[in-house]
Amino acid sequence: MDYSYAVRNLVGGEDGNSLLVDEGTTDIVTSATTGTATGATNTSIEDDGASFTTAMIGASVIIQNGTGVGQMRTISARPSATELTVSEAWDTNPDPTSEYIVGGIYAYYKTGLFDLPPTQGGKRALVLAYQPTTNNAYAELEVYYDHDINPEVMKVSERHKLGFDTKSGESRLRQNLKGALSRLGRAPGTTIHELDARSAMRDITHRYVAAKLRAYQGNDAISLYSLEVAGAE
Repeated sequence: MDYSYAVRNLVGGEDGNSLLVDEGTTDIVTSATTGTATGATNTSIEDDGASFTTAMIGASVIIQNGTGVGQMRTISARPSATELTVSEAWDTNPDPTSEYIVGGIYAYYKTGLFDLPPTQGGKRALVLAYQPTTNNAYAELEVYYDHDINPEVMKVSERHKLGFDTKSGESRLRQNLKGALSRLGRAPGTTIHELDARSAMRDITHRYVAAKLRAYQGNDAISLYSLEVAGAE
């Protein structure tokens, strides 16, 4: 395709590189490689069942689930077909629970403040609409009340059929975007997180809420359509 004189959108990456918008789902490599770690050191990750190639050098490796989730590092070397060296030490070393993506893209976005009007006996929730993916692909949500710079920490660990999964003591709520298509075909999926909202005008409780979204994209394009505060008036 000839892009001469075309306007193209660029976004900045955490590794200092620039990425083209809507130009594929991966970075550096043409296809993402996923798997589960079988071992690691401070500066490496291993997968005994992998077939890593030298073409992966310069690409990212992202921990998308399990121990060390959310970490992204640049691959600096490939000592063998089952081991990759990363350019910066892990904050938390991956272990056999850690699912990784090589060549994927890690993105995040934080909203402004949403108003939380009284519910008059109902409930309020953050509702995320998204396009279901074919393979495992994860989105995360952190919730910030009022002007707090720290996100809400979950008090219980729960797996929700219609909502984000939570883990006690952690702030990140997680949703696997993988799902079967509905009878409507490519209909959006939705997931919710109930909010601690006011039930009356003079309640001394939260007045505003903001949210931070993260997504880990591999071979499936991730489409997050909307994030809104919903609930009874």
